[in-house]
Amino acid sequence: MIKQVSLIQINNSFSGQNYLPYSSALLSSFFTRNSSAADEYSFAPFIYKRAAVLDIVNSISSSDVLGLSLYAWNTRLSLEIARQFRSYNPNSLIFVGGPSVPDSAEQFLRSHPYVDIALHNEGELSVTALLEENLRDRNFLNVPSASFISNNLFVSTPRAPRIADLSEIPSPFLTGAFDSLFKENPNECWIGLWETNRGCPFTCTYCDWGSATGSKKIGMFPQSRLEEEMHWFSANHIEYIFCCDANFGMFPRDPDIARMAGNVKQM
Repeated sequence: MIKQVSLIQINNSFSGQNYLPYSSALLSSFFTRNSSAADEYSFAPFIYKRAAVLDIVNSISSSDVLGLSLYAWNTRLSLEIARQFRSYNPNSLIFVGGPSVPDSAEQFLRSHPYVDIALHNEGELSVTALLEENLRDRNFLNVPSASFISNNLFVSTPRAPRIADLSEIPSPFLTGAFDSLFKENPNECWIGLWETNRGCPFTCTYCDWGSATGSKKIGMFPQSRLEEEMHWFSANHIEYIFCCDANFGMFPRDPDIARMAGNVKQM
């Protein structure tokens, strides 16, 4: 039987617009393209905005796997969804990731026992490994960049290497990951989230980006792909794009990307 995965990435609405659930779409796109177990799973519509907890739980109650992206603005809401979801589906798998998951996650996991496993840093490789392991023995030791409690002992697995070649990550825009979301929400106004590169080489004391990612070398998405994505934003009438780069402008190609975006806007 095909297992259903529900991914939740709740953002705050902004001037009547909602952010596209970019992280969720990256995870589903990467797994679908790269995993031999892709045919064993289906992905439910992404949960991307605030609603009553019970309404969200009812909409996902039949899911076998629940994944939540935790940020400062959604952690309490997301964890309450996970807690109530567990009571509906006690045999499900619940995982969390995102910047609000502590690097040292023992106290977090003990305080939220309904969470089976916490994933750290980039999620594409670890989520793929987790979903594959979920079809076998649920031996979380085989999942990289993970923290979990086993037999009342805290376990942390080695961090996966960062993805060096970002072209290995399929574009969620160009592969149709958002198509069903657009179809089901035809009157929604969207804000795009967009990466041109990934990582940060700095370790500023006021910011945890560079130290958290350990990224002395910054990966860059292919420029031809970025242009296709910009045309996708235009074709889908997404007028506001939030660039998720840590340091857009640090590479010689960045002014060209900015000019390209301006040219597409004028078309």
